[in-house]
This record gives sequence, C-alpha cells and structure tokens, in this order.
Amino acid sequence: MRSVGPCSRNPTRRLWRRPVLNVPVGILADRGGRKPCLVGGAVVNALGMAASGFARSMRGFTTARAVAGAGNAAYLGTAQVYLSDARFLWANQAALLLGVSVGPAVGGVCAQLFGLRAPFLAVAALSLAAAGACSVQLKEPARTTHQRRRGVRASSWACKSTPLVSSQAQHRTVGSSPTYL
Repeated sequence: MRSVGPCSRNPTRRLWRRPVLNVPVGILADRGGRKPCLVGGAVVNALGMAASGFARSMRGFTTARAVAGAGNAAYLGTAQVYLSDARFLWANQAALLLGVSVGPAVGGVCAQLFGLRAPFLAVAALSLAAAGACSVQLKEPARTTHQRRRGVRASSWACKSTPLVSSQAQHRTVGSSPTYL
C-alpha cells in the first residue's frame, strides 16, 4: 500500500507560498497595473492546476502545485486590492470562504465520478474563465487626487493600494495637524 503522507503535506506547502509571494505581487501590481496581474495570475494558476492533474510523479505534482500557488497568490492578492478600492472586499471574502468550505466536497465528488484529474482540470477551466472575464470586464482604477499631486504614474498606485498599509495608516499626526504621506 502506498503512503498518502506526501500528498497530505502538499496543501500545507502551497499555503506558505502565498504570504511569501504577496509582497512582490503587490509591488508588481502597483507598478504594472492590477488587470495584468489578475489575468496573468489566473492563467498561471490554470497552467499549474492542469499540470497537477497530469503529473506522473510526486516531484512533478509538487512543482505544478508551486506554479498554481504562485498564480493563486497573484490572482487573489491583486483581487483583494482591486476589490478594496471598489469597496467590494466583502464579496471576495464571502466567495473565498464558500470555496474553501464547499470546494473539497465538490472536488471529492468530481474525483469519484470522473477520476483524480477531474478536480484539477475543473479548477484550471474555472481559472481560465476568470482570466477571460477579468480581461474583458475589468478596467484599471483611476488615480486619486492625492496620487496626482504626488506625481504617481498612471500605472501605479499610492500606499493605500498595497495590502500592507491600511487607509487609516495613510496619514500621521504631527503635533495637532495631520500630515499626509
């Protein structure tokens, strides 16, 4: 009987990639735009998921999952920033919680009915659909007045766009008057 230990550790390995990759992806989204990070992240996630479905060894599976994790970090990290600008972060969190709650059960049923590759290929297809929807429907957010005064390029955003600085932390109080970063 083969051990499932390496497979059970794989989701944990994938989870640590997101915090490590979120900062560079945030910088890339600030400099190059959010839409390219959203679309590119979904495509990279789809490629990683499809490769996971067709992997023939544990090393190939782990590598494919690393690729999917990088795409996932780019897509989810940028989506959170994009949606926080539009004040729709609640929708992202609700969808994420629903997916985490229901996804394993749906994936298990899908694997039982159609084979072990099916859940990975289904997620790859959904990621490609998300990339297509993002590329067609989303627009880059406009710069704010504060960003224009500071001379921020049209393809980048000020500190409020990065997940590391909250909107409340954008100004500091010096003496009794606020000074803006």
